[in-house]
Amino acid sequence: MDAFGAALSVISFVFVLPYFKDFIGLDLSVFYLLAAVAGGFFAFSLTTALRLPLEPKRFIKAIAFSNSIYAFLTLIMVLYNWQEIKPLGILYFGLDILILTALIKWELKTASKIFKKNQLPG
Repeated sequence: MDAFGAALSVISFVFVLPYFKDFIGLDLSVFYLLAAVAGGFFAFSLTTALRLPLEPKRFIKAIAFSNSIYAFLTLIMVLYNWQEIKPLGILYFGLDILILTALIKWELKTASKIFKKNQLPG
């Protein structure tokens, strides 16, 4: 699921958002930077998932950490470009960060449940 979201981000940043850059208020280089980061997360998520990790908790935590880095990078990018970014850009990236935050919370809950499920009774 996470690889799917990263792939959607890459498609969005490379093929969709550049057409709306004047309404978003950001330079194409910002879109391509975020697309490259999302592409890296896509590759990581997909290859790890295909290898069927022996420790799913560690995998899910790594994905949550990656999503946290991506959300933080997005927030930094918005703040850095605050003078140029337009309301549509703030809306888009604000929603992106909100979705990522919900996803991160869900991933950490899932990792916690896996840990509790695999614990031996004491």
